[in-house]
Parts: sequence; C-alpha cells; structure tokens
Amino acid sequence: MPAGRLTYVMARFGLLAMAISLAVLCASVIVLPTETTHISASELPPGEVLWDYRCVGPNTVLEVKIWAGKGAHIYVIACPEEKLAQLWYSELNTTTLKAFVAQEDVKILARTTRRLVRAFCFDERACVIVAVANEGSGFPSVSITMTMKVRLVPLGRGRTFSLALGITGTVLALPYATMRIARRGSR
Repeated sequence: MPAGRLTYVMARFGLLAMAISLAVLCASVIVLPTETTHISASELPPGEVLWDYRCVGPNTVLEVKIWAGKGAHIYVIACPEEKLAQLWYSELNTTTLKAFVAQEDVKILARTTRRLVRAFCFDERACVIVAVANEGSGFPSVSITMTMKVRLVPLGRGRTFSLALGITGTVLALPYATMRIARRGSR
C-alpha cells in the first residue's frame, strides 16, 4: 500500500474519531428533566419543618428553588437511604432536624435563610432532603420546588473520553493534511 493511500486512510479514521469526539462532548452537556415536585405552606408555625426528599443516583442533577419568609432557615442535606427512615417515624421539628444533621454520615450541602436557587450534581447514590425550618417566632410562607434531571453521559468521563479521542483523531489526520498543504505549496 503506497504511503499516500495509507495516510489518506489514517486521515479518514482521524476525522471519524474527531466527529465521534464532538458527538460525545455534546451528549455530555445534555441534561433531561425527569420530574418536578412543588410543596408550599402559607404559614409555617414556629418550631415546625416543611420538608421533602429525592433519592438521586449517578449522573443526576437536582435543581432546588426555595423561597421562605423571615425566620425560616433552609437546609439541603445528603444522607444514605437508610437514614431516611429516621425522619419518617418521628415528628420532624427544628430540634429533631438539628439532631439529624449532627449525625456522622449526614452531610449539609447548603444552609441559608430566606432564598436558595441552586443545582446539585451527584456521582453516587444518596437521599437529598430539602427542609425549611421555622426557627423564628413568626409564621413565614414557604415554597419548595425540586426538579430532577439526568445527564445522558457522565460529565467527567464524557469530557475525558472526548478529549482523548479528539487528540487521537488530530494525530491521525495531521500527516495527510501536511502532505496536502505541501503539495499545494509546490504548485
């Protein structure tokens, strides 16, 4: 097989690798919404907690939008699924919420007051609890919206694979491109 034909075949494979690389990169950016939940309370009594949860897995993005009145504290908590049963079988108030958060394998992802709009990305299975606790003396209104989304391709792996395949494709296509440029320059 002549050298020109071999570099042409390599260039074809290189361009194919670069096209696949771009397709994987585009797929890693795509996020599909799966479900949205909304709960609200017009008046949250002092010491009470309004909460909801979602179990998430790899490639999951959870968008949380919370609006709460004065005196309300917002918690976004990640814990193993086994810990969730503790909240079902007990009356959840500000005291039990603080005791729950103090446990060893419970992680606070966000804690703020009044307003929270954030997206959380997950690489492993967990339960995410969104809670609004009225630690004041008033009766604030509360609104919680959670939107679960799923990535088509894991972000880190997709970008790494795309980069490696793109570099490989460029290396394969480069000899043919330099031959063509040299041939044009000699005319």
